[in-house]
Amino acid sequence: MPAKGPVSVLWQIIFTFIPILDLYAFYRIKKLRRYFLYVVTPVIGITIVIITIFVIGGLQSPDFSFDDDSVTSKNEELLSLIFVPIEIGFNILTIYFVYTWSKKWNAQFSNT
Repeated sequence: MPAKGPVSVLWQIIFTFIPILDLYAFYRIKKLRRYFLYVVTPVIGITIVIITIFVIGGLQSPDFSFDDDSVTSKNEELLSLIFVPIEIGFNILTIYFVYTWSKKWNAQFSNT
């Protein structure tokens, strides 16, 4: 159930680092749909696009072979160079959202 009163902003931020609890953190402040719209959906979309590009690009390269470890390691390195900064950016965005939305949630209870 959503929280009936103020939430601990620190705990909300800690929850964002733990899978499944990040969803609970946004559910508590009634912002789960926005979290899915602003963070989860773009992350899934970007991940699918990046992986698709690498799979198609790897299959079309003339030196591609399923037994060739050098091609696989180059693709993994390039994939991590692209995906890790994007993932870090979305993690920072998640922390920002949970912080600001939790503050707004708590403000509702301090004004009454």
